[in-house]
Amino acid sequence: MIRYLPLLLTLLWVCPGFVVAQEASQEPLAIVELGAAPSRNLKDHASSLGPTVAVEVSPIERWLELEAGVTPSFGRHSTEWATDLLFKKPWTLSPKVEFMAGIGPEWIHTRESGVSRNSVAGEAALDSCFGRGRNASSDGMSNRLMSIILGAGTSVP
Repeated sequence: MIRYLPLLLTLLWVCPGFVVAQEASQEPLAIVELGAAPSRNLKDHASSLGPTVAVEVSPIERWLELEAGVTPSFGRHSTEWATDLLFKKPWTLSPKVEFMAGIGPEWIHTRESGVSRNSVAGEAALDSCFGRGRNASSDGMSNRLMSIILGAGTSVP
């Protein structure tokens, strides 16, 4: 084995393209999503606004996208931090348009009038992506069409 080492090193130096185990992908490893998250409570008509940050990865291309996000919302007398993990199914409508439906768990920390509360809930979301370049999801605009908190949430100590 040792006597073939110089030959092996020479081949690796002369032909580096043949030692690559997989093709280079044009898809990004992860997509970072930034935006604003306005909210309106239907019960007491309270409004809140805050930024939203999420990271999206596609472990199974065209079948599954995972999105983990954090959204702080600041209202008149309350602050809410929502952290979620969505399992989304993408549908590519054209090379520049994509639609996704997702569902997953959500943890919500609310502080209202000096009282803190933690809740666990489920979330369902509908997203659309409109791309400018080759691909809708990696270089375009994403829009959350609807997000619904399933159930009132269960308080966690």
